[in-house]
Amino acid sequence: MSLIIAMIDVESSFRADVISKTNDYGLMQINKINHEWLSEEYGITDFLDPYQNVFCGITMIAEYYNRYCDVNRALMAYNLGLTGAKRLWDKSIFRTSYTDEVNDAMEVYENEV
Repeated sequence: MSLIIAMIDVESSFRADVISKTNDYGLMQINKINHEWLSEEYGITDFLDPYQNVFCGITMIAEYYNRYCDVNRALMAYNLGLTGAKRLWDKSIFRTSYTDEVNDAMEVYENEV
């Protein structure tokens, strides 16, 4: 739970209606490149709807975590896409400012409980 809350904080500062300059939508900033397959696979109709948006974000980060069994790699794939993440992994880079920011936020949320 703290990972998802941290991602929402970092991605959108809890603003459900935000669309970025790079076509990222909603709380979890789901990039438009993913909209078609998420709509077909899960029947998503509104990427600004908080429930549908968070469902997509959880689905995506869970898939990456199950694939890599590593939070940082999962976050890098989520943030950079698989191609961007693999480019960094090929250079032995396994964390970024994004992963650090999410991990820091996650630690804060875990300590608040």
